[in-house]
Amino acid sequence: MAEEEDRTDPLTGRHDPQDHRPQGYRAMTPEEMKARKRRNLAIALALAGFAVFVFIVTVINLKNGIPDRPL
Repeated sequence: MAEEEDRTDPLTGRHDPQDHRPQGYRAMTPEEMKARKRRNLAIALALAGFAVFVFIVTVINLKNGIPDRPL
């Protein structure tokens, strides 16, 4: 595992207030970034598929309701 980076100001010895990373922060490895991209792609495809499914069901329900409508 990578060592934690020292984020103290070398002049004052205090924590840099402009550094908003959490205390236990460590950079992701290339393998972790690749896995994150795959997960994000899978989530995006699942969300898009769900949206298409809802759209198709809505269109079918609307088409089924049109003949019952009085003119």
